[in-house]
Order: sequence, then structure tokens, then C-alpha cells
Amino acid sequence: MKSKIVFCCISERSKGFGHLSRCLILANELKKRYDIHFIINNNKSAIKLLDDKKITHSIIPEHISIKRTCREINQTMKSESNNLLILDFREYAERISRILRNENYKIMIIDDAWIQYLYANFLINGTPVKQYHNYKIVNNSAKIFLGTKYFIMSEEFLKHKKRVSEIREKKQYRIVISIGGSDTHNLTLLILKSLLDLDYLQIIVIVGPFSHNQTKLEKLIKNNKHIIVLRSPKSIWKEFNKADLVISSAGSTLFELAVQRVPTLCISDSKHQIPYARVFSSQGFSINLGYYHNVNSRTISNSVVRILNDVRKRRRMVLTGNKIIDGRGLSNIVVIIDKILSR
Repeated sequence: MKSKIVFCCISERSKGFGHLSRCLILANELKKRYDIHFIINNNKSAIKLLDDKKITHSIIPEHISIKRTCREINQTMKSESNNLLILDFREYAERISRILRNENYKIMIIDDAWIQYLYANFLINGTPVKQYHNYKIVNNSAKIFLGTKYFIMSEEFLKHKKRVSEIREKKQYRIVISIGGSDTHNLTLLILKSLLDLDYLQIIVIVGPFSHNQTKLEKLIKNNKHIIVLRSPKSIWKEFNKADLVISSAGSTLFELAVQRVPTLCISDSKHQIPYARVFSSQGFSINLGYYHNVNSRTISNSVVRILNDVRKRRRMVLTGNKIIDGRGLSNIVVIIDKILSR
């Protein structure tokens, strides 16, 4: 009988797409050996995605109830000791793990910046930010895995690295705009407006599955042959690889771009991303444009012009990305889970 792995994953538009995305990537690697089930909050886009992938799932209310979530988890887990619960639920994961810590099954948390007290058996934090690695350990037998060697992403990013020889002066440059799965602050529109007067750019706009700006976007780009909009491309790494420059949020996409070694301008679209942007820029990979609330069109356009004119700096970015993150976190975590469930 296969062990069961249950992913309890937040999928609210306001919280971004990264949590569900990385859980799906991990689940895809594990589904051949384990029974996989997802528990998510009521998000139509997320439900459709799971249906398309034929992954069984349960739905909790859109307005999260911790008690109801815990009841749903227990009904699904059935207290089997060889089962694993994976919580990727931001700040709610701590409360859920505290309530369920005495259950028979094992609990793993995937965290970025949200957990203070550790009640779970295992914790993964794949970020390079030291201030997010400080936990108050309640479960003294807990095992913690920290740093970018545990950052979850598709290993396709690792296979499609940009070569230094591709960084050169051109008459026309290819720019990709990718502001995560939801773009709650409409940054895509701001960035696009700031670049419209630069007629030597071909602009690829990537729209995520949780985004709701399609109408405004289509109106802005109408009859503009230099702009292409791609909605949730399956092979996003191909678009990044062909880009001379990417403008991204400072979330998961920034980590993926570092692995691919693609020159990047980043904007923090939530406060917990600010330290990520600082770490990557301080180590020479990206240019940090700051927190979204303080970024304007002139800052964006001037930064794009400067970096495209600075071939040496873009080449340094290419050489620096893999020093921060090697892109093998998925394989490392799969090994950890296999060891957990083989005991």
C-alpha cells in the first residue's frame, strides 16, 4: 500500500501563485511512488489547474477556518503513521501544525518568511535570507533544512541556462515582463506603459493564472506589433532563455532567473520579498528597483536603458546567478521525503 502525501496549500490570489506552483512541481516528482492529494482554499483557477492535472483535491472555505481545515486534513490523512502532511500555507501553517502536532502522521512545513514557532517534524526554507531562518523550536526532534539548495523549482530552468556569448549589443532587444502568478498591484501595466516609447524593444508579457488584468492589458497593447502577451506558458523557461532582459517580481521568479542566468530587474511586490531583492542584487545578480509602492515609470525606463547599454554588467549577472542558487532543490527535497517515508 502506497504512502499518502497530502499537500495543504494556500491558493488565494492576494497571496500569489508561488505556493501552489511549487507544491505542484514537488507533487509531480512524487506521484509515481505515493498517493497525492491536495487541500486548497476555494479558488476557481487553482481548482481548474488541479482538475486539468487529474490530481484529487478537497476544498476548504475561501475565508480560511483553521478548525475546519484541520478537520479536513484529519479526514484525509486517516492518522496513518506512514503518511506525510506538507503545509505550504504561509502564516496559517504554524497554527495548523500546532493543533495537529500530536497526530500519528508526519508534518512538513515549506516556509519562506511566515513561521516563528516550529511544531512540525520537518521544515524546509529555501530562501537565502538569514533573518527568515530564525525559528523558536517547540518540537526538539524537528529537522530543519535551510538555504537555496532546498528551493523548489522545475529543473527545466537548470537545463536552459543563458550563455555569456549571448550577451551583446543589438539593434533590437527582447524584454520579458513576468510579475508572478497574480500581479495583485497591477505592476505589469505600469512596466508596460513605461516601455512603450522605446521602439527598439520587443516586449513579451507573461500573464499568470491568477491575474485579472487581461482587459486593461489588451486595450493598452491594441495594434502594437512589438508586444506579445502569453498567458501561463507551459514552458516559461524558454521565454526567459530567449530574453535579453527580464523585469520580474522578487518572488519565485527571481530565483528561477538566477538559475537560468538571465539579466534581471526586480521589483518587490510584497514586503517579505524586499530582503530577497536585496540579497540577489548585493551579490551581483539582479538590479533592485525597490518596493512596488516607490517605483515609477521613469525609474523603470531609465533602468532598462542603462542595463541594455551596459554589456559588461549583464555578462557579470550571467556569471553570478548560479553562485547564489544551483537549481537542484527539487531533487534534494525528494531525497529527504523518500527517506522520511521509508522509515
